[in-house]
Amino acid sequence: MRPVAFLPHRRELNSSGLEGPLQWAPLAQLSQLQVLNLYNNSLSGSLGGPLPASLSFLSASMNLLNGTIPAGWTLPPALTELWLALNGLSGSIPGNLQVRQCACAQCLAPPRLWYH
Repeated sequence: MRPVAFLPHRRELNSSGLEGPLQWAPLAQLSQLQVLNLYNNSLSGSLGGPLPASLSFLSASMNLLNGTIPAGWTLPPALTELWLALNGLSGSIPGNLQVRQCACAQCLAPPRLWYH
């Protein structure tokens, strides 16, 4: 596991070996958090928990999340990017989310979801 820099507004936890159920309630307490990168771990559970109002970017791609994207999931007003590719999610995409094709060469699995 690589060291993690703890800046109040940013958590870069991609490829950190995290595993187990994703705990939403503690995340919501990080009131200054703007960027949360959980890409490429083994986090499980479902979507729908509370998020900090300041959050503008969330990547939870390449984990073990399952279930649907809840239609009533309250997303922060600041959120502009929500990456959920390569999980076990099913069902339809709620109307408050817009799918856009990824234009970057490093993106493994377009489309990515953006909150709109």
